[in-house]
Amino acid sequence: LDRAEDRLRRLLAEADEQGDEPARLSVTTRLAELKIRSGSWELARELAGEARELALDLGVSDRFELGLLAYAAAGLGRSEDARSLAEQSLGTAGGDRPTQLWCLSALGFLELSLAGYPEALHHLGRAGGLLAETGIADPSAFPFLADEAEALIAAGEAGG
Repeated sequence: LDRAEDRLRRLLAEADEQGDEPARLSVTTRLAELKIRSGSWELARELAGEARELALDLGVSDRFELGLLAYAAAGLGRSEDARSLAEQSLGTAGGDRPTQLWCLSALGFLELSLAGYPEALHHLGRAGGLLAETGIADPSAFPFLADEAEALIAAGEAGG
């Protein structure tokens, strides 16, 4: 993660130097994802918020960034914010699988942290189904698979 962050920070500096706002949006969004993966919730929230503002300034959809904000809010223990942001994003996601995956992952993570195992499994199971539909085989592409395993074990549904 450290090497990835170093590379992304260099790319962000280049985008800033060149005044390339679409590149700034892309890199800032990737940095927010990286901070979610590392559990740096406040930094993830700041970066996702910055990315959302960039998206709005550029006149493009902010639904993906809302999903990242939802995940960061869940990590910060802001349950209502996490739910509201995820639902807002899901309401506009349409067929945008990455947005749906991040939002469902955020809701599953939130419910897992609140010991709401059936609810966590509901969201994470939906995310797993969507991931299977995409054909993405890399389990690290989205960080929810470990949460799904933990929820299965906690709910006593892990195969034995």
